[in-house]
Amino acid sequence: MNICTICTHEISRRLHVSRRCIHQTIRKFDKFHTVATKPGAGRPRKGTERQRRLIKLQQLRDDTYSLTDLVRYSYTDLNLSISRSTVSRILRDFNMISYIVPRKPRITPVQRRNRVQWCYEHLSWSATDWSNVIFSDESNYEIFNRTNRIYIRRFRHDSTRFYRSQQRVHKGGGIPAHTLKLDCISIHDREYTSIEQSQSFQYASKRNIIKNIILNETCTLEKVKILVALCPRLEDLNIEIDRKNLASIIRFLLSQTNAHHLFFVCTSGIPKSCLEEIKTLIKLEKLHDCLF
Repeated sequence: MNICTICTHEISRRLHVSRRCIHQTIRKFDKFHTVATKPGAGRPRKGTERQRRLIKLQQLRDDTYSLTDLVRYSYTDLNLSISRSTVSRILRDFNMISYIVPRKPRITPVQRRNRVQWCYEHLSWSATDWSNVIFSDESNYEIFNRTNRIYIRRFRHDSTRFYRSQQRVHKGGGIPAHTLKLDCISIHDREYTSIEQSQSFQYASKRNIIKNIILNETCTLEKVKILVALCPRLEDLNIEIDRKNLASIIRFLLSQTNAHHLFFVCTSGIPKSCLEEIKTLIKLEKLHDCLF
């Protein structure tokens, strides 16, 4: 390099570097016969290779671990004091990236086929068939995380990383868990017995955890019976009752053999003059009076 006939000014112009850099490179080559960086130059790495692998394994054990959690783990278990940025660089060296968990999993091909098949099976249903189905409104029910984002860290080329989703049930806000809100119930009174004796109804009743029901339509005795049978853990009932069915519904709800967990009933749609009738009914038939 020192026997080159090209001047340093020409080299600087061709390589787009300063002349000072050219002089230092020539001096370094004359002294060490190489331009490579000396071994050990620069700041030493924090942590050994084993400690870096342990940090990666801890992240793999729980992909929701944050950088703060890993800093705490390094200090308590590995006796290593490092910063969040250092932990992030360590994980990037292992090609692990952070991303927001999807709100819901992707639909699989099997689910797509099942949905299309269900549509074809119910394509010829009549209005009478659909009248036997209970439709709930689009009220929001919260059971798990509502609005907070969940960050997880996976390998960059992990093909299964998008199948991890947040645990949500009918996401939204305003109505707590164990609450069911209905605008109407499409069921005929004469079908109450057959529905209650069906296998699917019995299975749903055993696994049902609904404790609060809000029904925004005028109830008959049969509808109240099917709600109580469907939700054996019912504690709070908010319904509309007309004067004609008032006595029979109150007698059913306050009976000791029905609605064992019920402790609060809110009624609407009846005049205030009916309150005296309710009190008289409770007193004459010795019913529970702690619900109203």
